[in-house]
This record gives sequence, C-alpha cells and structure tokens, in this order.
Amino acid sequence: MDKMIHTALNSMHMITQNQSMNAQNLSNLNVPGYRRDLGVEFETAYLETKDGIDAKAFATRTNVGVFSSKPGHINPTGQDLDVAVHGAGFFFVQAKDANGLSRRGDFNVNASGLLVNGANELVLSDGLEPIEIPPYKNISVSENGSIVVEPLGAEPGTTQIVGTIGTTQASGEEIFKDKDGLLKTINGGLPEPDQKAILMQKHLEGSNINAVEEMIVSLDQQRQFELNVKLIKIAKDIDEAATNLMRMPN
Repeated sequence: MDKMIHTALNSMHMITQNQSMNAQNLSNLNVPGYRRDLGVEFETAYLETKDGIDAKAFATRTNVGVFSSKPGHINPTGQDLDVAVHGAGFFFVQAKDANGLSRRGDFNVNASGLLVNGANELVLSDGLEPIEIPPYKNISVSENGSIVVEPLGAEPGTTQIVGTIGTTQASGEEIFKDKDGLLKTINGGLPEPDQKAILMQKHLEGSNINAVEEMIVSLDQQRQFELNVKLIKIAKDIDEAATNLMRMPN
C-alpha cells in the first residue's frame, strides 16, 4: 500500500505545481510576447531498502522549463517603439546581470536614454551591448533591426543610425525558460546574433496563452487531484481490511 499511497501523493504534488503554473499563465495573459509555460511532468522512483521490504517513493521532474513556441497574435499599435518579431526569432535582452532571449517588443527609452522593454529589461544590440537612444523627433526600426532617428534639434531630414537590435532565430538550438523568466539554450548559454529575424515596427505580439484552454486544463487538474485523494482513501480501506483479516479471533 505504501507505493500506492506515495504514487498518489507524488501525483498530487505534481498537480499542485502545475496548477500554480496554470495560474501564472493566466496572470500573464496580456503580457506582450509571453510564452506559455507547459506543465511539468513527473515520474515516480522507488528507493528500496537493502535486505528489507520498506520502500521510499519520490518524484523526479522531467521537462522543467519547457514552453510553447506557438506565436502570439500580432496587432498593429501605431506606436513607434512597438516592435514585433514576425515568425521565428528572439530579441536579446539583459535583466540585472543575466542575458537572455525574449519576444517582448513593447520598447521604450528609460531615464538613462537606454532602450528597454516593458519589463525594464535592457534591449541589446547585435554586439550584445545596451542601445543608447538620443533625443529624437522621429524614430524608425527596419526589418533587420536597424534603428534610425531624426535627432532633436538637427536640420530637417538629418538622420542618424544609433544601433541595431540584436536578434536570432536560434536555429538548431534547444531553448528553455530559466528560473529568472529569460529564455536560454539548454546549457544555459545564448546563441550568437544572426539578424535573420524579421521585425515589424508599430506592431506588438501578444502572449500565446489561450484563456479558455487554461481554464479547461485547470478543471482537468482539479478532477485529477480529487481522483488521487480517493485513491489514498481506497488504499487506506484496503490496508484496514487486510489488518482485520489477520487479527486472531477472540
């Protein structure tokens, strides 16, 4: 009965974690470029006691950090610093001391004059350096990521290239979502910028989360949790029945 109960408990633990992930997906429904987290899978392993019959069961996690690569819907916004990746590709960003990949394209210029996204992550150039944006009248972003501004106070028609947004299609790389929320390769590194991604200025990609799908998944997880509670009760009843059969008659 121990294995049966521990398997049910591990399953309940898995469901609880996936319910938290499901709630996180729903909370990020309106975050631009957010990639939907996929449920963590668990397996039950048993540690047998040498020369004994007792066993300990524990859960082993498998697909940690896996996310849906399905593209989100791209909407026109008319905002100069809204940039969407059309098709495959990622931006390079820096959050605190860590670099990673992102699809979030709601850009703006912070108080230091650096290009950041809506999460205040620095947007990096094709040389993986922060991009400084001078005061400007107009700004344009080309399909390959080149940023051209008409400097404030300059003669009309004067333009200046201030940098190129670093992008990559990460071809042949296995990308996962790290604990800090950034996308990275499976070994924790980053691919080199290849500038093959196609960018769309004045457009913004939404998250790839479907609210209805998440609600259905949530209901299904609740049913699974209840089934495991019943399984533990059945194991308890079987164990008590077996104990009663082994009792000596009075």
